[in-house]
Amino acid sequence: FYREAVKRAGGQLVAKSSFDRDSLDMAPAIGQIGASNAQAVIMASPGKAAAQFVRAARAANLAARIVAFSVVAMSGLEKELGAQAVGTMFAQPLPYPRGAGSKFVLAFQRAVGGEPAKMRYAQLHGYLAASVLIEALRDAGPSPTTAGLIQALERRKGFDFEGYRVEFSPQRRIGSNYVDMVMLGRDGRKLVMLDLTVKR
Repeated sequence: FYREAVKRAGGQLVAKSSFDRDSLDMAPAIGQIGASNAQAVIMASPGKAAAQFVRAARAANLAARIVAFSVVAMSGLEKELGAQAVGTMFAQPLPYPRGAGSKFVLAFQRAVGGEPAKMRYAQLHGYLAASVLIEALRDAGPSPTTAGLIQALERRKGFDFEGYRVEFSPQRRIGSNYVDMVMLGRDGRKLVMLDLTVKR
């Protein structure tokens, strides 16, 4: 999966490593990645393993940029590592939940209430999932079944939630191609680098 994705992006996978889940010893992985002179590390490890990897990478002065999937909780990593987390990048399938540049996010903030500065990606994920489910249930009719709900999702030519599009079909299950790259900055700032939405 990774090799194909990197190749499509015009890159080259120069190293691939793992770690012991019991000991969380990152030394072998850090050594292998460092020796490869990789420019970036794609991190797919959730929870404590992700924090331990970043901690070990900083201690070893690993030059490669660390890029994590959204499965790595950004707020959790930041809370555990503090300043050591600065510079870590995250691929996020949703716009920044505390921002004001997306109509979809603004609608979410109004619906949830509270301070935008405290909004989290997990909340926005839940809001989107509920929005899709509500629309699909409406399309499925008064007596929805699992099969009917799936058909409703597949029949619909996409859902548009204030500019954020979701689309399913028998061949398409991912829903959205939207990707933002978000970097943890100093003093708790989140720097949204760019929208990498894949055009179909």
